[in-house]
Amino acid sequence: MNRFAGHHGGWNTRAVTWTAAGVTLLWITGVVLYLWPAEGTFQLAAWQVALRRASLLVHGGSVWVLCLLAGRWVWPHVALVWSYRRGSTWVLGIASASLLLAVALTGFLLLYGPELAHAAAGAVHWWTALVLPALFALHGRRWLRRS
Repeated sequence: MNRFAGHHGGWNTRAVTWTAAGVTLLWITGVVLYLWPAEGTFQLAAWQVALRRASLLVHGGSVWVLCLLAGRWVWPHVALVWSYRRGSTWVLGIASASLLLAVALTGFLLLYGPELAHAAAGAVHWWTALVLPALFALHGRRWLRRS
């Protein structure tokens, strides 16, 4: 790990850029999927159905890429800063990780869970994922100021 990354909790500019791009892509495609749910596709124009389908594929593919990025950058970050336990940044990191886990679990429920769980899982998935980028930015605010 280089000196720059060590002073930034194990993150470097490339890690932040790729992760931010992945989260942005997930967020945009998630909004499209929320606005045009599968149950209403029969009411959509052909271009809307095509955009919804593309968003679904990009959303699913982006999740896999973000999982790879998480394996590359999140775990070294946690290992490096776990012992610090400094005030609000550490608490925001735990909150971010917890919400990210909630988004992942509800995403699995939406894909593989019973139909009865979809409405509740969808609501939790939507609202948590909507707030998550702001929480990530709050958590990384010190890194953003130093860069």
